Amino acid sequence: MLCGGIWCDNGEWDILESLGFHTEIDKMFSPNWQAKARVQELASRERQVLTEKLGPDIAGYVLELAEVLADHPHADCAATYILRRAELKRKEI
Repeated sequence: MLCGGIWCDNGEWDILESLGFHTEIDKMFSPNWQAKARVQELASRERQVLTEKLGPDIAGYVLELAEVLADHPHADCAATYILRRAELKRKEI
């Protein structure tokens, strides 16, 4: 099926419509849209891995802390502290 100059496989147009993307299909192929989609996909995968590795409770704390520190000028201090603390704990064992 050809949709606005874009070839859609069976059912894909229906998915685009259900997601509200059918009116902005030309934007989906722009470099900016593609870059934004890649960033969102990477963030989603990072959250998934974090949850798998740490469990949902600890992952939630980490994600919340990351949001709190996102714009803080000394966020790197917190990250360094956490890494050093974890390294010291591993050496104690």
